[in-house]
Amino acid sequence: MRRVLLRLTGVLDYFARLGLEARFHLDLDDLAARHRALLRRVHPDRYALAPPAERGRALDEAVALNDALRTLSDPLLRLESLLALRSAPAPAPAVEALAGDAAFRMELVELEQAFDELDQVDGREERDRIAREVALRYEHGLAALGARVDAGAAGLDEAVEAARLRRLRELLLRWNRSAA
Repeated sequence: MRRVLLRLTGVLDYFARLGLEARFHLDLDDLAARHRALLRRVHPDRYALAPPAERGRALDEAVALNDALRTLSDPLLRLESLLALRSAPAPAPAVEALAGDAAFRMELVELEQAFDELDQVDGREERDRIAREVALRYEHGLAALGARVDAGAAGLDEAVEAARLRRLRELLLRWNRSAA
């Protein structure tokens, strides 16, 4: 019933856990179907009368399957997982390299300032336009980086770009929370 967690370079291989090829571009319906099929076999409710150790293993496996689904359903987490599997530099060196990218840091500061100023003067239309532009940049950047990773790229450049995308996504999430 229970499969051993696959570890590559110390990283959980969520793709293997769900029987998927390690790629950025996934069929999300197939991902969900595989998750459901595997979860049906190990769902803790099926082991309600089993010995405690077996119930614990079923619960552990169900949690691991849910973690795999959560990670692979999120494009940025899926991309970061792929980079980790392919031995790209760890997030810390990528973030350090990004910290040295003065142009990107300055761009983030300018975006945040523009957004804050527009929020204060009720510039909702302009603020929404900026948010749409940043969201579009994030989506295009994610798709382009995903294609590069699917083609085999997994170095510091890709890890730094993933860190940039994470920062853009955090900015968008913060803006969405403040607009609500």
